[in-house]
Amino acid sequence: MATTDSPIIVKESKGKIFGLWLGSLVLTAGGAWMVQDPTTKPWEAWGGLIFFGACVLIMTLLLIRPAVLTLGPEGFRVQMLWRNSLTRWDEVTGFRVWSPGRGVRQIAFDYAPGYKRGLKSVLGFGALPGNWSKSPQELLDLMTECKARWGPAQEGSMTTGAL
Repeated sequence: MATTDSPIIVKESKGKIFGLWLGSLVLTAGGAWMVQDPTTKPWEAWGGLIFFGACVLIMTLLLIRPAVLTLGPEGFRVQMLWRNSLTRWDEVTGFRVWSPGRGVRQIAFDYAPGYKRGLKSVLGFGALPGNWSKSPQELLDLMTECKARWGPAQEGSMTTGAL
């Protein structure tokens, strides 16, 4: 890292988002084809068309303005579409690579004991969105290093392994 207080910025991978956009476009075309097919149930056809059409719209917005993860002295901030969320270093105890589904790997973080903020405190952990320009392991190492540098002193070690 350059200096102690310089924020580190990680952007979402436009290549990964383009792949999702292309897949959504193909599935939207399939939904449009299904609408024209009289043997298809209307709710299936229209449901697919509307859902994957919305995915195309969201992926288009993310291609125009990719999500940004900013790591700084105050914590980590995720800016994605219209959302802007800051999590302070003292609100988390550690990070790990988490797999919410087949072939998907994200960074999860454990909330500190007593942390309360809506549904997040019920689950006990949070996760970053996927598709960053860094691999999950690189991002895990970077976030662990930033927490060690900028976060409060910890008793014991942080969680950095896979779930």
